[in-house]
Amino acid sequence: MSFKIDYQTILDVLPRLGFAVLAVLLCFIIGKIVQRALGLVLRRADFDEGGSAFFSQLMLWVAVIIGLFIASVILGIQGAAAGLLASGSVVAIVLGFAFKEIGENFLAGLFLAFSRPFRLGDLIRVDDLEGTVRAMALRHTHIRTANGQDIYIPNARLFTSPLANYTQDGYRRMAFRLGLDYGDDSEAARALLRQTVSGMEGVLNTPRPACDIVEFSSNYMTFEVRYWVDAFDSPLDLGEIRSRAMSACRKALIDGGYTLSSGVTSGVEVTMHPAPGR
Repeated sequence: MSFKIDYQTILDVLPRLGFAVLAVLLCFIIGKIVQRALGLVLRRADFDEGGSAFFSQLMLWVAVIIGLFIASVILGIQGAAAGLLASGSVVAIVLGFAFKEIGENFLAGLFLAFSRPFRLGDLIRVDDLEGTVRAMALRHTHIRTANGQDIYIPNARLFTSPLANYTQDGYRRMAFRLGLDYGDDSEAARALLRQTVSGMEGVLNTPRPACDIVEFSSNYMTFEVRYWVDAFDSPLDLGEIRSRAMSACRKALIDGGYTLSSGVTSGVEVTMHPAPGR
């Protein structure tokens, strides 16, 4: 007899369970449609791809949550859910969720999507992590380092730590160092190095290349040559431009009768900075 009662109960619940599952699926499908439509609208509004992906994912999650709420109404458990939400224990859980890792990363991702300190393809640095932005999700941002490592940085870390964007406008400053003998004419050498780098393929004329003495060692003077490149509009990659600039400067100094010290190899240094206002 009890088996028949349980069997009948299951038969009574099955239609509502089917409608509840259908509601969740329908909301999911609607969420996917809205997700794609929102992505198209944001891209046409010149919103970067990372922010578009973030808000698109957010809309999908909102649609799924609405579907789950509708399913609870169909199953008749909305009263229990409301009572659970009203209890102090759930309030504590919600507050804990908001201030712990998941909540922090989600809120940080939301603020990053609005403020847009970087876009997909930008080279960024956070603490000791540096790489190109590949994707932005609700909880993390995916970057790829120069040696091919894929790193997923929590959005909260990006939001709370100092963030350097090297390619926001495409302009990057690069530099290398070399050493010359104390007997050489330093001012003539500076002028020669500036002239050698100026006009090279991939090197910008504005801001102009610069060369300064940055250190006096025991055996030689250390010169630093600095120049700007446009990473977004150059037929050469940054490594090729740097190699050509270093080779040209070395040849110009040798042809000019200057004495290169070991600093030309051991003192090589490359730095990258955001471009100044142009």
